[in-house]
Amino acid sequence: MRSTRGTAGRLFSALAHAHINVKMIDQGSSELNIIIGVRNDDFENAIRAIYQIFVDAQL
Repeated sequence: MRSTRGTAGRLFSALAHAHINVKMIDQGSSELNIIIGVRNDDFENAIRAIYQIFVDAQL
């Protein structure tokens, strides 16, 4: 993510669009990952939303 702008924006926009509330955010110092926490009830929908924005959308 260090060299690609908008990754976090795409992630959080996809979750917001899916009406998923992010409870926790963590990013490693190397900027290679983002860890998010969501309610157990939202887990599967969060995975779908992330998959759709990064794999299906091909942006």
